[in-house]
Amino acid sequence: MIQMQDVMSKAMPDFREGSIVKGRILEIRPREVLVDVGYKSEGVIPLTEFEQADSLEVGDEVEVLLERLENEEGMVVLSKEKAAYRQNWNKIVSVFQGDGLIKGKVKSVVKGASW
Repeated sequence: MIQMQDVMSKAMPDFREGSIVKGRILEIRPREVLVDVGYKSEGVIPLTEFEQADSLEVGDEVEVLLERLENEEGMVVLSKEKAAYRQNWNKIVSVFQGDGLIKGKVKSVVKGASW
């Protein structure tokens, strides 16, 4: 039997738009992934937002950005890509503030740039 104090002692997720929350994959569809973040409804994320979509499994935990609490269909609007982008940017900022070094790869060169 679940004790009330056990339920109350667990940290409640921060359901504010723009926050990063943990979710659990409920279903993997041909073009999208259904994710439960513990809110009153689930969210759908396009399968293309996952780098290694072949390795996804039901029950996997993922960190997602909570874009909107409800869309027109009453579903939570989530983004895996935007969560990863924000987390990476926060890492870059913290390394910069600590006078650290960031390694990266040059992906392209702009023609005509005078450096």
